[in-house]
Amino acid sequence: MIKKLKSILQIVPEEKRKHIPFFFLMSFINSVLDFISIAILSPFIILILDRNKANEIFMQLFGYQIQPKTLMFGLAMLLLFYIVKNLCQTRLIKFQSKFIYSISSAISNDLMINYVYGNFQDQIKLDKGSLIRDFQKLPVTFSTHVLFPLYTVFSQLFFVSILFIIGLVVNTWLSLSALILVLIGAILIISWRNKKIKTLNKTLAESFQESLNQMLNIFLGNLQIKSANAEKAFYQKFKKANSMHNSQVSQLSVFKQSNHNYLEILIVLCVILLLIYLQFIGSPLTNIIIVSVFASTIVKLLPAINKVVVSLIDIKANYHTVSILSRYAFSTKKNDTKIDFIDSVEINNGSFRYNDGNTIIENINFNIQRGDFISISGNSGIGKTTLLRILSGLMNLTNGTLKIDGATQKTNSFYSFASFVTQQPFIFKASILDNICMLNNENINLSLVNELIDKFELTDFVSQLTNGLDTILDVDSMSISGGQKQRIAIIRALYSQPKLLLLDEATNQLDEQLKLKILRFLKDLTLKKEISIVAVSHQNMLETFSTKTFHLE
Repeated sequence: MIKKLKSILQIVPEEKRKHIPFFFLMSFINSVLDFISIAILSPFIILILDRNKANEIFMQLFGYQIQPKTLMFGLAMLLLFYIVKNLCQTRLIKFQSKFIYSISSAISNDLMINYVYGNFQDQIKLDKGSLIRDFQKLPVTFSTHVLFPLYTVFSQLFFVSILFIIGLVVNTWLSLSALILVLIGAILIISWRNKKIKTLNKTLAESFQESLNQMLNIFLGNLQIKSANAEKAFYQKFKKANSMHNSQVSQLSVFKQSNHNYLEILIVLCVILLLIYLQFIGSPLTNIIIVSVFASTIVKLLPAINKVVVSLIDIKANYHTVSILSRYAFSTKKNDTKIDFIDSVEINNGSFRYNDGNTIIENINFNIQRGDFISISGNSGIGKTTLLRILSGLMNLTNGTLKIDGATQKTNSFYSFASFVTQQPFIFKASILDNICMLNNENINLSLVNELIDKFELTDFVSQLTNGLDTILDVDSMSISGGQKQRIAIIRALYSQPKLLLLDEATNQLDEQLKLKILRFLKDLTLKKEISIVAVSHQNMLETFSTKTFHLE
């Protein structure tokens, strides 16, 4: 139990963890206000319903009978107390909700910054459906269905302990009897449902991920699905996965809500026990005190026990969030070390293999000089893209060395002097200008942007758009052609004015004439020593512009 508690708290970001005691205190105050409100209200109801008994008690306590003005004043004070109490509780609930969801946001932010600055080599084989689940849904589920229920368990048990102590002072026999009944009922409910809850803990995460993966399959492959007339098959797979997940959620909801029905039996038993005592044992004044204390206790105690049971079910059913989030490291920080490329980048006796032991590159020697235009060729799957990733700093050689201007380098951070254009251009939901500048909106060099747009023959395309460069593109936008996407991606790379440009089949969707023009422009940049280029291509045209060729075998 202690180990699980530590695991849960470890996931909470440190800046939030230190505020948890204050959060518990505010929550306890909220429960105390509820108890006081019921304890105060009960005597008023009894006194109003039985004026004779009220006068008798007032004579015993104060030596005079209750006056109408006194009663009205008391009722006015009661109303004022309830107004103030509810205003305070509204603020407390707002604070609770804001705090819990701020923890969720903080966890998501930590996960994302860990990913953004993380090791690319470890990331390339990660399932994107799992990442979306882990970064977006799990922090919310953890905060609302593990952390908040955990707080509920502790705060309610603490509050129940206070109620029990008060009950022992008022009437030991009644308090012990009620406690035994409640404990037996709670233990029976939890024990009876424990096995099913463990199953739900496992299947909830799996079913949600499967549903998300099927959804991504449809969103990302819609054109190919239509082309293969496979709409029905993909829809049926999504429908099955989605129905399974919602069925699991439904079962958990039923589990949590049905506890109330069983605890209702305990309420009736406690009320019967109280009525028997009042009927055969208590005196009038004693009965007023007992009714005030035990009425408020019953009203608060059994719902509190129900909250504890429901919270324990919630924690067990959603504990998978703790297991999954614990796999992530939250300490990754950006490597701010600047590495520059002045004269040369070279690989000596370099080899690379993945964690599964599959060797992609073996014992190669590769050299880039300032102003080089190098073309790389080789069969598909031979390691051309992997070589570009190594040259960019994203991946490390397994054996051999990579030197920049004679200094050996080994990093998992992208070199700031390089730009990488992949086979599939990355277009995100933002304006064309933002897609070029990559959201670096300070001191935008519009002159350079327009010059590159002109060189890559996108001027007419942009001018025909109503909002020009401010036109919003969608994720992997279908409103522009593959060739336009590739040109925007190369413009983006050149806008950052890199010293090393890495192109991975970056012009394969362009027509021959346009491709020839762009390669001439890039060649001119290398002749001016403004840039060095390493390009992967299966086309012979590239080799006519190259100063060096390299064939991977």
